[in-house]
Formats: sequence, structure tokens, C-alpha cells
Amino acid sequence: MRSRRCVVIAPFDPTERNDATGLGATRKIAGVVRMFCDQGWQVVVVDSAHSHEGKRSTLVRRLKVDDSRSVALISPATSAKRSLGKLLQLFVAGAFARRLARHRCDLVWIYNGYAFEALFARAFLGRCRAPLVVELEDWPLARSRGWRGVKNLLDWIGLRWSLGRAAIVTCVNDALAGRPGVGSKALSFPGLVEVSGKDCKEPFKNDSVRLGYFGGLHPEKGAHLLLELVPRLRSGWKMVVTGDGPLAEDFRYAAVAHPEKLEFHGIVPGEAIEKLQRGCDAYLNPHRSIAAMGDGVFPFKVFEYLSHSRPVISTALPAVTPDVRPAILLIEPTLQSLEAAVRGLPAFWSQHHDEIRNVCREVRTHFTRSAVYARIIARLGLKSAE
Repeated sequence: MRSRRCVVIAPFDPTERNDATGLGATRKIAGVVRMFCDQGWQVVVVDSAHSHEGKRSTLVRRLKVDDSRSVALISPATSAKRSLGKLLQLFVAGAFARRLARHRCDLVWIYNGYAFEALFARAFLGRCRAPLVVELEDWPLARSRGWRGVKNLLDWIGLRWSLGRAAIVTCVNDALAGRPGVGSKALSFPGLVEVSGKDCKEPFKNDSVRLGYFGGLHPEKGAHLLLELVPRLRSGWKMVVTGDGPLAEDFRYAAVAHPEKLEFHGIVPGEAIEKLQRGCDAYLNPHRSIAAMGDGVFPFKVFEYLSHSRPVISTALPAVTPDVRPAILLIEPTLQSLEAAVRGLPAFWSQHHDEIRNVCREVRTHFTRSAVYARIIARLGLKSAE
């Protein structure tokens, strides 16, 4: 019996770390790759990030998934200037895809239907018949992506073609599932979670409380509010932070200035993040208004948080399936609102712990890699094994 083969086109290269690569996006794409590897698929990843700063020819290598498995990772040629390189990649996407389409393929998975991903998929599927899955994480007009808005427009054109061709459109929130062109193709996909079987500590059992934030250190994410909150934390309370971004140095300085209130780890592997998350009593997500972004995104880290049976302090979030609102302590994106919510956490847990645990059960039941894979295969009408 031959193994199935999947081609994933996404901004994904965990060996290159800079502001061009979103930490949450990289982790979620890695989860998709692992999901197919778990089921014995051969996976080829075409990295569209252009995260390498500098001129480089096309690079083909093996990327380890774990100690026993690896996938093919193909990184198209890069330019000394990333914005120019991203533009030039659009002109070679078709030829690049047609060369790869000489090999058989059972599924094409693209990230967001961005311009490069869409051009690649269109050329690839013109030579190789396979179903297309569009992973819809960001609506193209939800945030500016440079080139004076030209990239947003090109991504929008690419997405329109992708939605028309797709067999499945995975949606990070319910608002995206209701957008034109999605319709019955929608499949709820706010995130993927690991179920390790290891128990978290019971929260708020003593005066030592750990608040977790694991994500991009950028003002858009509300990370500046976390820096302001650190010196205001009560005695015995500590913030645990991982991630990277323009505010990373500020977090390093704050950890030195307030070692009893801030534990900063920078970028750490996924296994280490999970361990740190299990040790927290609650989590923080002071993201700037997502409604102002047209409800076009959903923070991946929030869905991870929800899998640990802990309350999450967050600004307003778009609706997702399952309903996660009982586990969310809502705030405005201000320091005063955030500080008040932190002080109210023990009472919130005491009043809502049953509802929070119910949300956790829903998340852990329906959004493991095996559960999501089963829904995708069933929707495509494929057998789970050949």
C-alpha cells in the first residue's frame, strides 16, 4: 500500500527566526505537518515566508518532525531585500509549482490563499489533480502588509481564486466561516492542541500565582501592557513570558529589574512552552481590538491556553466553535482594565471553574491532531487508511 502525499505551501521555516515569521503561525503549521505525518503521509513543505535575509538560491533539505520522522522542506530563492524578494517570488511561483507537480500528490494545503500560495496552487493543480484545502487564518484586509496596500490587494485576488477552487476552507473563527465564498466549505479550525496526559497544578491554591503569556512581543498583541503590569503585580505573583518581537529587549530588562515578578524565556521549543503553560494559574491575551481588524484573525495562543483548564484574561474575541466565552475574563485593552481583571482572577475561577473545565474538555476532544484529521478525511470522502 502506497503512502499518501501532501504538499503544504505556507510561511514556515522554524530554522529562520525574525519578525517576518509569526510564532503562533509557525507552531500551527508545524501542527498541520505533524498531523499528516502521524497518519503516515509523505509531506512536502514549500516555505513562502522569505524569512532568510539575504540572497540565496532555492534550498531543498529535510526537516525533522521528531526523532524518527522528517519532511521535505523547499525554500524558494530569496533576495537581499525581503519586500523585493516576495514580489519576485510571485513571478516564479507557477514554474516552480509545475516542476514539483511532476510527482503525484493526494492533497494540497495552502495557508490563507495569499498571492504566492494561490499562484503556486493554481499552477500545481493544473498539472496534478488533487483536492485543495485552504487554511484561512487572516482575512487579507484585516491588517496592512506593506507595499502601500498592494500586497493586501494581491492576496485578496489570490484568496478569491482559492476559495472557488477549495474543497475545504478551515476557518480560524466563525466570522471567517460566514464570509462570501466560504459557505458550506467551512471547517472550524481555531487551533490544534496537545493532550499530554500530564495534569496541571490546581490554580490559586496558595499566594504564589503564575500568569502566562506565550506569543509575539509586539504592541499589536498588547505586549506593552504586560510590561506596564509587571511592577504592579502583588507580592507572590509572577508573569511567565516567552516569545520574540520588537519588545523582547524591554522584557529582558524588565526581568532583570523585577526578577521576583517576571520570568522571561525568549524563544523556546514547543515542548518547553507546554511545560511552562501547565505551570500557570491563568493566561493573558491583551491583544488590540480584533473587531477593528474586521474579526479577521484569532490568536492561536488563546486556544492553547483553553486546553489547560485555566481562565484566560482577554480582550474581546471573535466567536469560535466551540463556544469558549465561559473561560474568558473580558477586558478592555487598557492597563487599568487588565490590572483589575488580574486582581479578580481567584474569584472568577471560584465562580466559573466548572464552565472552564467544560470548555477544556470540548477543546481537547475536538482539536487534537487525530480529531481534526478525521474530520478533514471524512469531508473529503477519503478512507482513513488505504
